[in-house]
Amino acid sequence: MRIYIKSNDGHGIKLWFPTSLLKSKFVLNYIIKLNSNKEDINIDIEPLMESLPIIYKNLKKYIKEQGHFTLLEVSSGGNEVLIKI
Repeated sequence: MRIYIKSNDGHGIKLWFPTSLLKSKFVLNYIIKLNSNKEDINIDIEPLMESLPIIYKNLKKYIKEQGHFTLLEVSSGGNEVLIKI
């Protein structure tokens, strides 16, 4: 996964995260931590934890068959954000 952020003053950031990060314990623990800190948001985390490895497997299959794709592209006032998978 690649994240590009470009501001209207010409500066930008390019970040690269491995797609396998979706199924890592780090991400799952972070989601659990965020959920436990919010009293007004009540999300059942178990279905998400069970489905992330399945989502990752199908995402890899899709990328193999169809190639990489743009998940999000936003431009506003000269600022740009692009997320490619």
